[in-house]
Amino acid sequence: MKQIAYVGQDGHIHELYVEAGGTWQQVNLTELAHAPITPITSIDGYAWSTDGSKQVAYAGDDGNIRELWMPRGDNWAYADLSQMVMALPARF
Repeated sequence: MKQIAYVGQDGHIHELYVEAGGTWQQVNLTELAHAPITPITSIDGYAWSTDGSKQVAYAGDDGNIRELWMPRGDNWAYADLSQMVMALPARF
């Protein structure tokens, strides 16, 4: 599978993806994960080969580092990583 994640003009994180032999598709990860929108356009996406999950990390408008993630064969979920570990907000 190939995928590209980006922040749309609506402040939602979107993913474009294609499976081998398939056609490109689009999903709204913000809606699927019930996550807040972000005005920040810098994001980082990566796969975790240990369990086959996918993650997209980004800073929210409050500076908290947030993550949208999907375990293999499951649904997208949202976590505020900064809040979980009481980290200082990112600087803009």
